[in-house]
Amino acid sequence: MKKHLSIILLFCIMLFLAACDSNDEVLLLRLENGKTIETMKKSDFSATLTIHYYVNEKYKELAKNRTYTIQKTAGRYGPNYTIFEVKKVKDGYKIVDSPYENFTMPSVEHFGKEYLPSFTLTGLSGTIERKFDTYSELEDFQDAIDYYLDWLEIIDKDKDKK
Repeated sequence: MKKHLSIILLFCIMLFLAACDSNDEVLLLRLENGKTIETMKKSDFSATLTIHYYVNEKYKELAKNRTYTIQKTAGRYGPNYTIFEVKKVKDGYKIVDSPYENFTMPSVEHFGKEYLPSFTLTGLSGTIERKFDTYSELEDFQDAIDYYLDWLEIIDKDKDKK
C-alpha cells in the first residue's frame, strides 16, 4: 500500500512540476502611463499606446526597418499566432510568405480581422506607436509576443528605477 501511495505522490509531483512555467524571462508590455496590461482597467484603455521593445542582438537583421503583422487563428486549445513580414510594393502592401502573398492591399489596415495591427521595428531597441481598436486586441498582441516571438522582448522601462 505504501508503495502505491508513494507512486501516486511521485506522479502528482511530476504533474505539478510539468504545469509550472519554466520560462524565467519577463516579457511585459510597458505602456506610457507605467501600467501593464494586467493592471490596466479596461476603462483606462487608450486608443494609441507607446510600447517599448528590445530585439536580441543575434536577430538584428529582423529589426532593420521591417514591418510585421501577426495572424491570429482559432486553434483547438486556444488561439494560434503566426508572424509575417509586410513589404511595401508599388501598389500597396503584401504579406510575405502567407497564403495571401499574391494579393496587394492599399494599406496595412486592410489585411483583415484575423491580422493584428502591424508594427515596424527600426532598430535593436525603440518604441512602437500603435493604435489598437479594442482592449482584447492589445491582449492578443501581448500573447503573441509572449509565446511566439522569442527574439523580441518588450521592455519594462521602470524595472531599472527600482
